[in-house]
Amino acid sequence: MKKKKKENLKPNGFAWLIYRVFSAIYMKIKFNVKYDRTEFNARNKKEGCVVLYNHACNYDHYISTAFFKRTKVNYVISNRFMFNPLIRFVLKLVKAIHRDQFKNDTTSILKMKRVIERGGVIAIAPAGQVSIHGNMPYINPVIVKLLKMCKADVYTLQTTGSYLAAPKWCLSKRKYPISVKCVKTLSKEDIKLLDSDTLYSKVINDLNLSDRTYQKDALIQIKGKNLTSGLENILFICPKCGKKYSFKAIDNSLVCNDCGNTVIYNKYGFLEKTKDSDVI
Repeated sequence: MKKKKKENLKPNGFAWLIYRVFSAIYMKIKFNVKYDRTEFNARNKKEGCVVLYNHACNYDHYISTAFFKRTKVNYVISNRFMFNPLIRFVLKLVKAIHRDQFKNDTTSILKMKRVIERGGVIAIAPAGQVSIHGNMPYINPVIVKLLKMCKADVYTLQTTGSYLAAPKWCLSKRKYPISVKCVKTLSKEDIKLLDSDTLYSKVINDLNLSDRTYQKDALIQIKGKNLTSGLENILFICPKCGKKYSFKAIDNSLVCNDCGNTVIYNKYGFLEKTKDSDVI
């Protein structure tokens, strides 16, 4: 019986070049993203590794692709992206590994192991979804089992500012500086020696970034108009009268059509009262 030929998992060099150059230019123009590649560049390039990244805005994929530069990476992505013909075409060229979210997917795991064994780089957003509120979503501890099977060094891309620059709920243009730093989270030896709880804690510690917490100290101005546009879709209950879906976004304010309760989204991204009787 003829053996089935294994799928080639090496990203197409020309496709990756176009992909990362487009990402770099797009992110430079749109957000002027700054990158710290020191730890990633110091890795053993002859061995494969896993790169985890936090997921706070819809542009994270472009941000991370620009970070990797010439290093061709196999992204692990949700199967849902394969339903769009154009996106599917691009993802097939760069050999993205698609999988069913929140399910055991043996095929994708075997592909990841093959990439690591040939000295490649796997990139995963463990949360599996964009944060709607800027804090890290729940991350399933099963990520530790995956890392143990890969038996490779683990790095984390820590992106700061992406939630404030482009929150998922936002419907208007805004500007806020974004920076990306790579840290080494686990070595192969750590994965062999440490227990699962400790490994999970280390992963969570390096991924657990909150732009809203960072902004309390940084106090960097968010530039833009109509900054509350879209916020009424997630803050949908008035805390004063309890009415649902009564908020209307006006300029940088949210106003309840029922009781008039008004809050301002200030230039730093925090909500303020307009008068003492208002409730946040």
